[in-house]
Amino acid sequence: MKPLPTAEAAAAAGMTYQELASWIDRRVIEPTRLGQPGVPHQFEKNAVILLSIAVALHACGLAPRLAMKHAELFFRDAGGQLHPTARTWLVVDGPKAQILRIPYGKRPEDVTDIGPATLQADLDAVVETMEQRWRDAA
Repeated sequence: MKPLPTAEAAAAAGMTYQELASWIDRRVIEPTRLGQPGVPHQFEKNAVILLSIAVALHACGLAPRLAMKHAELFFRDAGGQLHPTARTWLVVDGPKAQILRIPYGKRPEDVTDIGPATLQADLDAVVETMEQRWRDAA
């Protein structure tokens, strides 16, 4: 797939252009390819998936840099792949985050001992939404 320019990558990730520009300026994320005057930055699909996960965690209350750090677990611990027979969740409990495979129809609290203050992101839903937005932008 062809990389998306900044505005389309922001839309695919579920954020505004201004928010993404701010995250780039603060070095929360780096574009796949840096732009030049008159030429926007470019983002490959995996970068937009990573950004989408970070946006979901940021919406739950995490600071952008911490949200990005935890979002990186999807590629480090899960190889950037959703589980084929279960839903993939990213669960953040205090400073600790982990990738969980949860049976369909269940939520993490149904099958694990996590606290009530735990932040959760259904990565299947995040990635599916991003992929639809990516198709719409292309």
